[in-house]
Amino acid sequence: MAEIGIHAGYSRGLPHQHFGSKENLIDAVLHAIVEKFNQRRTNQKPVPDGVESIKALFSTYLERDTASWQASKAFIFLISDASLPESPHRDFINKLNKKNVDFIAKHLSIARAGEGSSKASNHALAVILMSTMRGLALQALTDSQMNFKEIITALNFILDKQVHESTVISS
Repeated sequence: MAEIGIHAGYSRGLPHQHFGSKENLIDAVLHAIVEKFNQRRTNQKPVPDGVESIKALFSTYLERDTASWQASKAFIFLISDASLPESPHRDFINKLNKKNVDFIAKHLSIARAGEGSSKASNHALAVILMSTMRGLALQALTDSQMNFKEIITALNFILDKQVHESTVISS
């Protein structure tokens, strides 16, 4: 905690005085990152439920300014830490993941209404889409040449194909 204060240009004890512990500081960082992302989502032009809502999520998740990518770097490290069973942030990340997967599954259900049956459940597809976005964000941290417009177009194509076809492509 002292190193954080020094690195930030403040007194050694200020972070500890304000947050009380390293875990409280990390908790505050997690909440701030999620709040900033939610604010970016709120500031978007409203879109219809279904496929368009998922596409808007793709865009928000993958089209970020430099400062947002810095926050993403911290978030990915914290997600990795939360994967450890003893992590105090595991529950927070699990709830966040569930909320995001449920959002995608809900909008898949709306988009797929009346499209017939599918071999892939909305929940399974939502997990795949959420995991793909997280993987792309991780890759972007090491590959500054990623063309997100092209990637988002490809994700939208995959989503459209899945929603409008009654069966999934088998491997």
